[in-house]
Amino acid sequence: MSSGHQFTTVVIGGGLGGLTAALHCARAGHSVLLLEAGPTLGGIVSRHTLGGIELDAGAESFATRSTQVPPFLASIGLGDQIVAPHQAGAWLFSADASGRRRAAPLPKTGLLGIPGHPLAADVRRVIGLPAALRAATDRIRKPDPSFNAVSLGQLVRTRLGSATLDRLVRPVVGGVYSADPDTLAVDAVAPSLRAELHRTGSLTRAVAALTAQAEPGSAVRGVIGGNYEIVSALVRELSALGVELRTDHEAVRLSPAEGGTGWVIDDTITAATVIVATPPRAAATLLAGVHSELVPRTAQPTATRIDTVVVRSHALDSAPRGTGILLGETHGLVAAKALTHVSAKWAWVAERLTPGVHVIRVSYREETIPERSGLVTSAGDPSVALHDASILMGVPLTPADLIDYDTVTWTQYPVTPASVRSVRTRLPHYPGLGVTGSWATGTGLASVIPGSLDEAERVCKSFDTPEGMES
Repeated sequence: MSSGHQFTTVVIGGGLGGLTAALHCARAGHSVLLLEAGPTLGGIVSRHTLGGIELDAGAESFATRSTQVPPFLASIGLGDQIVAPHQAGAWLFSADASGRRRAAPLPKTGLLGIPGHPLAADVRRVIGLPAALRAATDRIRKPDPSFNAVSLGQLVRTRLGSATLDRLVRPVVGGVYSADPDTLAVDAVAPSLRAELHRTGSLTRAVAALTAQAEPGSAVRGVIGGNYEIVSALVRELSALGVELRTDHEAVRLSPAEGGTGWVIDDTITAATVIVATPPRAAATLLAGVHSELVPRTAQPTATRIDTVVVRSHALDSAPRGTGILLGETHGLVAAKALTHVSAKWAWVAERLTPGVHVIRVSYREETIPERSGLVTSAGDPSVALHDASILMGVPLTPADLIDYDTVTWTQYPVTPASVRSVRTRLPHYPGLGVTGSWATGTGLASVIPGSLDEAERVCKSFDTPEGMES
C-alpha cells in the first residue's frame, strides 16, 4: 500500500494522546512520523527525581471507569505493573470562619463526590444533616430538565443542593481534575451517569447503581514506577515499529494538499493522514489553516501548581489522614486545594524510601498563568507546602524535616464542551484529519487513551477505504 506521500500518518504532538494514536496507526501498518515541539515526550505525564527516587511530576494515577486502559497497558508490557492504591482512601478537610477544623474520611459510596446514599453517616459527617436531608429529596422528586444538564455542577446543584455541591462534589472534582464542576461536562467525566439517571429517575439512585456495579476498591489505579512508565513503554513500542520521533520540532502550519488528497505540514512534510494531538492553543493555530470552523474555542486558562516535599517524620508512618486530603472551604487557613500522601498511597513508593521518610504532594491554584501549556518546573519556596501539609495532616512539619523539594506548574486552556462537540461534528467532512488530547477527549488517562485509540481508528479507516488510497 502506497500513499504517494512521505508518510502515511503524521501525528503532531508527543503527549500521551499523540503517542497512543501514533502506536495505533503504526500497528495498522502505517508509516508514522511524530512531531513534538518540546525536548521530551509525554506532555503532562512527566517525571522528576526527589529523595533519590523517580516520581511522577504530573498525573500519578488513572481512573478505572474505562475498561480499555488495562488491556492497552498490557499490550505495551505493563499489565503486571498496574497496582491499586492503599485502601485507607482520602479524607476531606474544611474549616469555618472561626478557624475550627473538620477532617473526616471521604464517604465510601459515591461518584466524583456525588453521594449514592445522602443520609449515610459518613456523608452526614461531611455535609451536615440539613444538607443531607436536602440531597435525599432527590429520590422522591420527579425527573426534571436538569437531567439534560451539560455541566456536572448544574446537575448536582439542581438535584442535591448547593451545600452538597460545595462541601463534597467540588472538593473531590477539584482534587481529581483540578477543575470546577461547573466547567466539566457530565458526559466527559461520567459517561455512564446520564443513561443511569434516566433509567432510575434519580441522581443518587443512579450513583448508587453505578458504584454497586463497579469493581470493589479504589476508583483509581497506578503503575509501579509511576505513570511515566507508560510514556517509556510507548516510546519503546513506537521505536520498535519504526516510528520516527522528532522532538524540538514545532509544527506551525497545516494545510490540505493540492488536489484535496492528503496534508502538508510546514510546507515540507506530506502525509495521507494527520492527527493533531497538541494543546488547544497550538491546535487552534494548526486547524485554522484547514478551516476556521475547526478552531477550538478556549475558555479562561487555569494553572495548578504542584509542590512536592520529601520529609522525615515518623508521625506520618501511620498515615493519619489516609492517602490524601481533598479540601472544602477553609476560609484562608491554608492556600492548598488538595494534598496527596504519595508514600502512603502507593506501596511501591514507600518501598523505595528509607523508614520514616515520606513524599507529599500539595496542589495549589496558581494566580500567575505561564504562557506555556503543560508542566513547567520553576524555583519555589517549600515553606508554604510544609505549613499547609502540617495543618491538613495534623502533624507538625518544619524545614528541619525537609529532605528534598520541587515545584511544577500545570497550565490548562480549557475548551468549552460546545466547542468540542462542534469540532467533532465537523471533522468527518475532512477525511484523513483527526484531533486528540485532553481538550478533545476529556481529562485524565482514562479519557485520553480510549479517545486517542478511537480517533486513530477513525482516521485509519478514512485512509484505508478505496477513496483514501493511492497506488
